[in-house]
Amino acid sequence: MYYALTMTDKISSIHGFPTEAELDAFALAETSFTEEERIEREAEGNDYGPPVVFALFAQDRDALHKNNFDYPVAIYLRGQRYDCVKRSYEVIAIWA
Repeated sequence: MYYALTMTDKISSIHGFPTEAELDAFALAETSFTEEERIEREAEGNDYGPPVVFALFAQDRDALHKNNFDYPVAIYLRGQRYDCVKRSYEVIAIWA
């Protein structure tokens, strides 16, 4: 299951999605402010930009709460997706 960890200057929330495509659509919309929204926020005294979304893959929500997610998928910032790279190292044994 894919999870979006949405963080702002004051709150954070977690949303679950069955596919990465659904998470991607949500995160891009969530992190993009229109010019009107930006002006409204500034008028309210909120100088902070749109939220940051961390896309994570985990077996279930409990694993996510325990920081036991399988791997980070991407980070979304200001309407842009930045893919995370998961590196794995293979141990090769050489027998003489």
